[in-house]
Amino acid sequence: HAGGVDARNPARRTPMSTATSRPLPNRHGRFIWYEYLAADVDAAAGFYGKVMGWQAVPVGPMPDAYRRFERAGTGVGGLARQVQGAGPCWLAYIGVEDVDATAARIRAEGGGVHVPPTDIPGIGRFAMVNDPQGAVFHVMRGASDEPSQAFSPGRVGHASHNELHTRESAKAFAFYRAVF
Repeated sequence: HAGGVDARNPARRTPMSTATSRPLPNRHGRFIWYEYLAADVDAAAGFYGKVMGWQAVPVGPMPDAYRRFERAGTGVGGLARQVQGAGPCWLAYIGVEDVDATAARIRAEGGGVHVPPTDIPGIGRFAMVNDPQGAVFHVMRGASDEPSQAFSPGRVGHASHNELHTRESAKAFAFYRAVF
């Protein structure tokens, strides 16, 4: 079932199903979203607006908390304030059929889990993880039946290439092949 209220105890919310009967809108293992974490959200919004033609649209009641980058009305990524002590960075989200099973597989293959599988009401279920070499990324099962357009090779202003820099390419390929 999709996350919601437990019929036996209406005050208790139940987690979203990690594997549902509905088809995954993007193939398992495909990049579905990107987020930029910045110290100065306004400066980052201005920079990417000029360079990429993106609009940084506030999401939710606190406009500085999260913004969605859009190109011609289509979501291409997110913008949030970086965590204190961390530097600015881009983080990728990879779509998966089952977040819990994928997080367990990542651990079994030598990776780590920074944020365990967690529900975001109305958005989906995600986990923040890392590969054995330390590269951090997210795995996610979105709540939407619409496919993500963030990774759209050939479309102006959308991601069209993802690259991993590592000193141990054979180990990285083995890890990603096993997980995705």
